[in-house]
Formats: sequence, structure tokens, C-alpha cells
Amino acid sequence: APSTVEPTASGLIAVDEGKPTLTEGPPLRIGVLSKLLMAWASPTVAKGYKTPLEEEDAPPLQYNLRTASVVERAAAQWDNQVKEGKPGIVRLYWNLCSRAVGVGILGACLQGVLNVMVRPLVLKLVVGAVAEGDVGLLQGSALVVAFSSVLFFEALSGANSRHVLGDDVGTAFLTGTAGLIHRKAAVVAPQAQGQDEIVLVGADVMRSFENLKMLGMGPGAVVGLLSGIT
Repeated sequence: APSTVEPTASGLIAVDEGKPTLTEGPPLRIGVLSKLLMAWASPTVAKGYKTPLEEEDAPPLQYNLRTASVVERAAAQWDNQVKEGKPGIVRLYWNLCSRAVGVGILGACLQGVLNVMVRPLVLKLVVGAVAEGDVGLLQGSALVVAFSSVLFFEALSGANSRHVLGDDVGTAFLTGTAGLIHRKAAVVAPQAQGQDEIVLVGADVMRSFENLKMLGMGPGAVVGLLSGIT
């Protein structure tokens, strides 16, 4: 069957016998430091500050975040689980996103420790030094740098944790689940089709995606609570 090219939010997708294949150009390559500091978005932000952004101004997605890639990998994982007789949506996305989940939880743990344990300790040192009234230039500078560093890394780890858990993992869940639902609906007999797939994608999957953003703040809150108790 001839393939057709369909525009999507992530680029042009060639659809051939129901299997999406990426036909877009080179994906965006992001280094570790650039991803950590979100510096890859700086050119887009700078341009948006000067002029209104258009759709073509959006930077290209990394391959692993594109619709074709996510749906293809989710479908392959699901088919393998069905063959094993143990299909499960949690297991599916753990296999797809375990690395991202680990990075997100690690960032949340770091934020919780910095917020509840390290920041109060450094702040106590600052208050104690000011109360004594005899703070040298070197000691004062060191305290300011220490406190500023704690605030910076606390905010950075929290932002990256929410970004990874809410955006990377959440988008993979939204894209993969919607793709699996549409794939299933495509092979169901017309007389058996109804509004279920529309309800699933339009309501249930979207609601779960929004809930994942809220759950992305959970690990940091739990670690902060445990750190405060101990």
C-alpha cells in the first residue's frame, strides 16, 4: 500500500500499513549540561522575547520524544507483553521510561534534602555569623556563595525533576497510550466501534497526563517530609 505523509506536532510522519516512520530531518541533539540548565531553549526564548513565535520556530524534538518513535516502541513493548501473557500499562512505561523516572526521582530527592536539611543549616550559619557581628570579608563571601548555591541547586533540581517526570514521562505516556488506543480502534470491526476510544483519549488519558504533572512533585515532598522528621 502506498504511504501517505501526515503533519503532526512532532513533524511529518509517513504512514505505511499502519506503521509510522519518521521522515523529518536530524533531531535536536542536547548535551547533558544543556539539558540540565535547559540552555537548549535559550535561542527560542530569546527570539520569542523580540518577536512573536511561529510554529516553525519551535525547536525539533529529540528522536526518543517524537510521536513515531514513542508509538513504535510502545507498540513493540505491548506486543511482547501480550505474547508473554502479562500485559500491563505500568510495566510498559517502566520499560520505556525507567531511566527518566530514575533521573526525575533523583532530582526530587536532591531538592528535598537541600530544602529541608541543607538550606536551614546554611541559613543558621549565616544568622549566627551576623549575630556575632564580627564577620570577615572572606567568611561573609563564603557564606553568601554557599547560601546562593544551595538556593540555585535546589531550584534547578526541582525544576528538572518536574520537567522530566511531568513532561518527558508524561508526554511519553500520553503519546504512547493514545497511539495504542488508535491502533486498537483501527482493527476493530466498524459495527463494534463506539465512543470509547474518544472518551479514553479525550478524557481519561488527558486527565492521567495532568495527574502525572502533579505526581512529579510527590517524590520531593516525601523526601522533604522524611528529612524533616529525621
